[in-house]
Amino acid sequence: MLKQIIFIFLFGGIAASFAQNLEALQKIPDTVASNSTFVITTTITKPQVVDFMEFTQSLPAGFTATSGENKGGTFAFKKNEVRIIWLVAPNEASCLITYKVKVPADAPGTYTITGKIIYISGNNERNFFVLPVKKITVPNPKTSVKTPAQKPNSEPTHLPATVPEKLSPAAKKFADSLKLANYIAETESLRAFLNREEEKAAMKESAAYAKQETESSSDYIKHSATRAENEATLAELKAKLDSGQLGINRLKAELENTTLSQKNVLIAISTKNNSSVAKTDLLLAQLKMKSEFNQAETKRLKIELAKANENAASTLRIINLKNSAANAQAALMLSDLKTNLDSGQLEITKLRSDLDKIKVIGSNTSNAISSTDGLVRTSESDYFLGENDKPISNGFYVIIGTFSRKENADRFRATNTLEGRPNSKIIQNQFTKVYNIYEFKSNNRAEAEAARLKCKAVFQDAWILKLE
Repeated sequence: MLKQIIFIFLFGGIAASFAQNLEALQKIPDTVASNSTFVITTTITKPQVVDFMEFTQSLPAGFTATSGENKGGTFAFKKNEVRIIWLVAPNEASCLITYKVKVPADAPGTYTITGKIIYISGNNERNFFVLPVKKITVPNPKTSVKTPAQKPNSEPTHLPATVPEKLSPAAKKFADSLKLANYIAETESLRAFLNREEEKAAMKESAAYAKQETESSSDYIKHSATRAENEATLAELKAKLDSGQLGINRLKAELENTTLSQKNVLIAISTKNNSSVAKTDLLLAQLKMKSEFNQAETKRLKIELAKANENAASTLRIINLKNSAANAQAALMLSDLKTNLDSGQLEITKLRSDLDKIKVIGSNTSNAISSTDGLVRTSESDYFLGENDKPISNGFYVIIGTFSRKENADRFRATNTLEGRPNSKIIQNQFTKVYNIYEFKSNNRAEAEAARLKCKAVFQDAWILKLE
């Protein structure tokens, strides 16, 4: 149990730290009609520095979704899951996204909607926010609930349901008195039955006598036989009634002989039995509560495990996306390199001449042009602005970092300053809106190549930007 508690606190602390930088509020109706369409609105309040963001939400089986306002994200709906992906999150601190949900034609019941938001902050840290669980109800107008009528409780509440098999003679007498009460009730019912039978017989006799004057003699004989049979039945019933009355009188006499102390003995036994039953019910209730708690704890741990698996899958997807982006960037670099190599034999000869001047390259200078170490990109200086949006001059710039956000570029330059590299400066490409940080600038390509080789000791992806 102690290990479970420690796991719960650790996992709760981790989840809280993940969700502290981003919040989301959803508007989902409590009740929706069959074959109707409703809108789910989500307001996301996020940090300013967010590079990647993914919104996912699971809908009940049979429900479908279509795109609404997604702030430039890519919308997809597959296998009852809504997904909106931003490779670069919206700039505003608070954004509102919507999508439409279609309810099936015949789907009464209560359903659950869950979801989460995964995002990567500027320091490449992965975080997630779990959306609150929402239950929606689809009513069935054809169904009406009827409350069954309750039968009156005719059993006595002050006596036990059963009488113990072994009782004292006095207690047994009192138990017999209970039988007497039932016997009296049966006798009274029998007496009422006899009265009704006598009334019916009298009515039949009067009717038969009135009919006798008009009927044949054979009918009169038949009527006489029926009357005799009825009289015999009445006599038999009266005999049973008299016998029952004698039994009632006997049981009444025995009941009068029962003392108050003997009655208290039976009541005490009943009280003790009721107390034992109450204790048993209490123990059963406690065991049921413990069982329900264990089931809830097991269910919660299963949910946490499922969430962990989902997070791992999301992490793999993000890594794949980043690898794809890196491959695309590498392909772009290779394309630029091939373009430069194909620009003409004169440019190739000039590059080789400049590279021959770099002594650090050594004997492998002839192979540097076709490798990553000789990567040079050419652009026009009119596309770029320096510090305070000032134009920059032509030349060779050794680039050590590229960022899509100004905040990340400033943070990178500040880190270089703290580590003893105060010469880092920022330039921006006005066409692509990308921020480049360069460590060295020269009008001589050989000097720029030498500086790039030195920078590669710290920045392996360093390259040269040639501005004309």
